[in-house]
Amino acid sequence: MKKGKRIVGAALALTMAFSATAAAFAVSAAEEEPAYTPTYNDRVTEEKTAELIAYADTAIEGLITPMLGDLVTTIDGALPGFAESIGEVESVDAFVAALDEQLPSILADVLEMEVAEGMPVIKLLSYLRSAMETTWDSIDALCDVFGVEHGDTPLKEIINTNVTAYGAGGATEEDKAAAAQNFADQLTPYISGLIKLLVPNTVDKVLTLLNTFAANEAEVVTLVDAILGNIVDTVDAVSMLIGLVAPDLGPVLEQVSATVSDIKAVLEANTIKSDDEEATVIGFNFDTLVNQLLTDNGINTFVAVVADGEESTAMLKLSSINELIASIADEGVDSSADVLMVAYNYLYDNLFGNESNKTALMNVLNLLPS
Repeated sequence: MKKGKRIVGAALALTMAFSATAAAFAVSAAEEEPAYTPTYNDRVTEEKTAELIAYADTAIEGLITPMLGDLVTTIDGALPGFAESIGEVESVDAFVAALDEQLPSILADVLEMEVAEGMPVIKLLSYLRSAMETTWDSIDALCDVFGVEHGDTPLKEIINTNVTAYGAGGATEEDKAAAAQNFADQLTPYISGLIKLLVPNTVDKVLTLLNTFAANEAEVVTLVDAILGNIVDTVDAVSMLIGLVAPDLGPVLEQVSATVSDIKAVLEANTIKSDDEEATVIGFNFDTLVNQLLTDNGINTFVAVVADGEESTAMLKLSSINELIASIADEGVDSSADVLMVAYNYLYDNLFGNESNKTALMNVLNLLPS
């Protein structure tokens, strides 16, 4: 049961991290000329910038590869037999390929793993599936935005079909195992697609994701808000029932609801909507979020501030991050190299092109030796 709880906790952490990341990148794009554009010359070409990205990915893989053994051992602690099934992994590519091959059996084990006494993961889904049907649809839509290849069968259909088969009256243990395996087989494209969304070639893929977020910000914010809201509503609705059949899950579900509610509140506080009656989502205001984070940590007003005007007394006066993301969303930004150059121009303008910021930074650097 402890192993099951670790899996639930890890899955929750990944879900929250994914949601928070999606919200952070989904920034409002103003409909005007971009503030920053990808600029190249004879010495700094788009091809050379792409080579730099590839070099960074190679360097990161070189750092990660020695840690793969520890990662496999850690996963094996939660899923016994994982290390044996993966075998010797000597590169990130080999690890992803081996993991991809073993995903169906790994997922089947996870689905039948007990998160509480007599409560396997697949049975827990039976309590949640109906109330979360709109969530499954939103997850499909979010995958489509990000370009995640997840097969032709909607997630809602996969869950409903296989959860029903698992809990069917008169189902033997063999029937349940078969249902869990079929469920795992159909879930594999989703999990595999999410893994391949970031690895390998992580730098290149993060830049591509940033471009995708910027170009589809309103849709991403809307979908993430819907997913978070439905999770809270569903957990609150079924927590009492699940608490009766699996008391150990009661506190876990309360924590899930509280954490997701906090994330949703941050998202909604920084969502930009139209002024008309429809109040349509336009995007996400990253400027206000960053300033709030700075304020919460006692940094704002005297160290750094975003988009607060030249009259600000902050040591570092950074220009709007919203404008940076709007620039990335511009139709002239196509490749990962373009995204990197736009980000570079933003950093250059703020750290070196701004004389006030440059002087402040040099003063800080001069203090470091002492």
